[in-house]
Amino acid sequence: MIYPTDPEGSFSNLMSLFTVYIGYYFCLIMKDNKGDIKKTIKYWTLTSLILGVCVYPLTRIMPLNKKLYSTSFALLTSCTSGLTIIFFMLLIDILPQRNQTLKKVMHVITQPFIWLGRNPLFVFVIMDLVAILLIKYIIIDDKSLWSLFYKYVFKSWI
Repeated sequence: MIYPTDPEGSFSNLMSLFTVYIGYYFCLIMKDNKGDIKKTIKYWTLTSLILGVCVYPLTRIMPLNKKLYSTSFALLTSCTSGLTIIFFMLLIDILPQRNQTLKKVMHVITQPFIWLGRNPLFVFVIMDLVAILLIKYIIIDDKSLWSLFYKYVFKSWI
């Protein structure tokens, strides 16, 4: 009898716990500096840059590997996530406070994302229904619309 195996093992679980802890640490920074947004951004930036600096030396020991969820990959994703949060915080929360036109534009741009964030189950169900529709029911020249979309949109440049 063949039993399924987990190629990643316990090491990947440790790295996923590490990634969760980094997210928790970012939340603690935000909680501890609730009234001081500059301090929050400063600590987030410092933490992200320290994580980013640690990536290269670790790639010499264990290369970036998403399937094994290596230490270097966990650090890289934590670093880029932190820097992305900082970027969007500056773009959406801080810069619009100084410019009323930008505030109105950002309000219009972010409204769909607020709706998507409040309705994730609906989005998940619709995503599956659209995938089923594209794969099983819309057939062009004996090929699904999904495979044609993949061929002409992604495979052509990958």
